[in-house]
Amino acid sequence: MSRSAPASLSSTNGLSGLGFQLRAVAASWRAKMKDRLHGAGLEGYLFMFMLYPIFEMSMAALIYTARPDLLRYAVVAVSANTFLFNSVFYVGEILDGERMNGTLPGLFLAPCSRYSWFGGFALVELVEAFAIVAVALLFGRYAFGVHYSPNYLSLLVSLALFLASLWGLGLIFGAVGLAIKKANQCRTWSFPS
Repeated sequence: MSRSAPASLSSTNGLSGLGFQLRAVAASWRAKMKDRLHGAGLEGYLFMFMLYPIFEMSMAALIYTARPDLLRYAVVAVSANTFLFNSVFYVGEILDGERMNGTLPGLFLAPCSRYSWFGGFALVELVEAFAIVAVALLFGRYAFGVHYSPNYLSLLVSLALFLASLWGLGLIFGAVGLAIKKANQCRTWSFPS
């Protein structure tokens, strides 16, 4: 190949701009999802969604058995804490995980924006967090009889603000994890103790 040959993207199939970025998000989402399913298998992956929230709710039920008003609060609080922990923990670990797998340089050289592949990876973790919270809230509803009556507008605004701040926290934790060459310290910061 001569030095003056221009670089070209032959794999874009005529897509440009937003369409190409969305395809990159979808491709990175599929790759991360396959990686997650391959690690634990489908049964282990689904078991993780069931076991963790049920264990947390059962612990709250043992603590607040005598106070049903506090049990209702604890179910919602444990669900929110589960969402927060899973979101911050996994999104902050994305860059370090790719570095440890040896795929980070290739991702930085990919012919798409970094937001697109990072967004696809973060989307997997966000879907997992929503699924775990859904299991926790359903378990709280049917096992403990907790009824939910949120202000949906406030919930939507706070969720949008949380997702924006989560994106920033993920980038900060990822950058710190890359700088210190390990994400274990970032995981320790985000772990609720």
